[in-house]
Amino acid sequence: MAFEDLDLMEKAERIRDKALELLYAEAMSGHGVDEQFRRLAGIPAKLRPFTRLPNPEHFNGPIEQLEMVAKTLSTGSSGYMANPWLNLSDVGNDIASWNGPAARAFRTNFVAPFPAIAHNQFLLVCALKSALEAEKALWEAARKDIASITSAAYRALERMDASDDMSVEYFLKVVAAAAALSAIPFAGGLAVMRVAAIGASAQFGGVIASRIPPKTDRIRGANVLEFVESLERAIFFATDAIIETEDRIRTTVTELHKEVLRHVAKPSMGRNWFCARRPALADSSKQTIRRDMGYTE
Repeated sequence: MAFEDLDLMEKAERIRDKALELLYAEAMSGHGVDEQFRRLAGIPAKLRPFTRLPNPEHFNGPIEQLEMVAKTLSTGSSGYMANPWLNLSDVGNDIASWNGPAARAFRTNFVAPFPAIAHNQFLLVCALKSALEAEKALWEAARKDIASITSAAYRALERMDASDDMSVEYFLKVVAAAAALSAIPFAGGLAVMRVAAIGASAQFGGVIASRIPPKTDRIRGANVLEFVESLERAIFFATDAIIETEDRIRTTVTELHKEVLRHVAKPSMGRNWFCARRPALADSSKQTIRRDMGYTE
């Protein structure tokens, strides 16, 4: 079976076996040889954690669900068609003859802010969807990166007998995975906030990620042991790149969450940035409904 068709642990074992074979061929002797063999034998253990990476396909379901929610909340922006059921233009005509404090409260607290509230909810859904897409891209890239490292290492070991070229290039594309965050549609801030801070915090991660090219490095060594040490460094760099990218996603979403909470917590407006106030008539009874609506006997 071709090396590329093996699963990760089979690749790790193949690399270990090839490295041990070459080490024997080098007829190394003297103090420390046993330790060198033990180090090569531990190659599979170095790669085993990568067999437990999250499956990118597991993000598809939540992403598709958020896509449906975004379409439902869309007022016709960011590439989504407007949901006609969000149009409240006819409501004004329907309640034109309704007067009194309940009528004024309904127009002020529900009808007037409804388009902005729906749009803000739409933006938050799109932000969450973009974050999940960044996570999916992260784990897709991580799997490809470790496959690239193992394939490059094995190719170099295979040709070691016939060539002195013990150097091979590999790429770490995972660092650019967070570019999906740039899709968060917060360019002008939330519709009713009149601030740009939330847009800046949401887009920061995506802008930075989109400017970071894939990292490149080489696995190299004058002998098998040096080559394996270089391979171990490549594995460490791959791990570090995953942590760095995950931290970028986490930081972006955390800052966005903090900004949202600051506006939700405003005492003068309560939760009105994202949720309509509870109608006063919701607590009315059959005995009080006419009075609560503003009618007088």
